[in-house]
Amino acid sequence: MNTMNIGAVIKTLRREREITQERLAEYLNVTPQAVSRWECGLALPDIAAVPVIAAFFGVSCDRLLGTEPDDRQARIDAVFREHQRLSSLGKKRERTDLLRQAVREFPGEYRLLLKYAWDLSASPFDDFGETELTAKELRAVQEQVVGLCQRILDDCTDDRLRAGALDLMSMEYMEFDEEKAQAAAERLPDFSETRNMTLYRLWEYDTEEHRAFFQENIAELADLLWFNIRTAVWGTEDPAEKVVLCEKADAVYRALYENGDFGYGFAMLAQIHETKAEAYAALGEGEETVKALREALGDEERFAEQPDGCGTSLLSDHRRFSRGELTRDSERSSFAYFLDRLKHARYDFLRDHPDFREILRKAEAACAME
Repeated sequence: MNTMNIGAVIKTLRREREITQERLAEYLNVTPQAVSRWECGLALPDIAAVPVIAAFFGVSCDRLLGTEPDDRQARIDAVFREHQRLSSLGKKRERTDLLRQAVREFPGEYRLLLKYAWDLSASPFDDFGETELTAKELRAVQEQVVGLCQRILDDCTDDRLRAGALDLMSMEYMEFDEEKAQAAAERLPDFSETRNMTLYRLWEYDTEEHRAFFQENIAELADLLWFNIRTAVWGTEDPAEKVVLCEKADAVYRALYENGDFGYGFAMLAQIHETKAEAYAALGEGEETVKALREALGDEERFAEQPDGCGTSLLSDHRRFSRGELTRDSERSSFAYFLDRLKHARYDFLRDHPDFREILRKAEAACAME
């Protein structure tokens, strides 16, 4: 074993990951002085500790010993690319299996670990949010996800990954421990203290990069506004109030994008119009229900036809749409889900309505073309 090589590699890996000698020593059950002596080339770790150290940093033993070319980052990048490809195709199980294997190969790569935790969180559920797992089995998955998040919080120094872990941890705890869910959420910064808001104060609308950033910010805020309004929709039993809330959300998107180039927002508008259709159906207003469903189908069609590239509205001309960056949890198309919902009993009073039948026919045709 080369004293200088292994000590230098340990020091490099430790600094790259912003880990103190004390934290590494605690993990290895040695003294900080021992770690210091390794890094200074004054001593060697025990041979049995080499695979343990390698696992901690997510590298091979050969890499730790300085005998392997460092293509680690290239392999990690390849995993992310393959994960995105599988996500764009809706191959949920395959992408989860990919990350499960990757976190074994790179246990110290916390970006992979967090993405795996998110995929694992979604893995028990089918396209309709249902699961075949027993309550005990589902709880085991949820606790495993919480454990992965806690590992990130314990060992990772990247603030953004830690925030993502807290976010997911809160969501998982929500299912079985509301007090812990709230405690995890309370550890996150206030909205005004996020990266997006801080950069907004630092940057001006003066470069291509900055304009793209501000436009992405605006789009995310519009989506966030809809999610909050949607919660208000769910919180009221009055269908008339639901209609008004959906119209408010619709108005936000139309005010932002004067040319109707909503990009990813088409998916949000489809949700808004379909939610409004459900409310009108509850009111027994057939014509308004059909009108809202027609709008929802149009949103789905325009989203499916949306070309890659930037929009033309004042607040979308630097925001790029890329279909390859979409994430899907199923290989089924959004048209297939829309068609499923059209078959719900809430629309039975419209089965003989000619416009409703035309909407149904178009949805079926779109599914057949997928």
